[in-house]
Amino acid sequence: LQRFQAFAEQFAAARGLPLRIEADLRELHFGDWEGRNAAEILFADEQALGQFWNDPYGFTPPAGEPVREFADRVLTTVGRLSVELAGQRVLVITHGGVMRLLLARARGLPEAQLLQVEVPHATLKGLSCVAGEFTEVAPCQPS
Repeated sequence: LQRFQAFAEQFAAARGLPLRIEADLRELHFGDWEGRNAAEILFADEQALGQFWNDPYGFTPPAGEPVREFADRVLTTVGRLSVELAGQRVLVITHGGVMRLLLARARGLPEAQLLQVEVPHATLKGLSCVAGEFTEVAPCQPS
C-alpha cells in the first residue's frame, strides 16, 4: 500500500492533479501468505495454493480475506466512484488483484477464471464503468 500511495502522490504532484486515496481499492489480503511469492507458498503448501488457483472464490488463503468479500469491497467502491465522477476520466493506481477483478468483469469471465487474467507489473489498462457495467477500452496515456 505504501509503495502505491508514494507513487500516486509523486505522479499527482508532478502533474498538478488532485489525489484521493480510496482504502477499499487495496489488494486482497492474503493472510498467512502475505509477503510470500508463489514459489514459497507452493513449497510450503502445494495443495492449498492449488485450491486457491483452481477456485479463488471457494478457497481462502489461511487467515486471509475471502475473494468474495474482496470483490464486493472493490466493486462497491468502483460503483460509487463511477456515479460520483460520472463523465470524468480517472486514473486508478492499484495492485494487480484489483485490476484482475475489474478486467475479469469487463471480459464477462466466470469467477473460476479470475486468476487467469494476466496483469503484468506497471500495466496501464482502460476501463469504462457505467451503471455497474464494465467495458475494456483503450487506455488514455497520462501526460
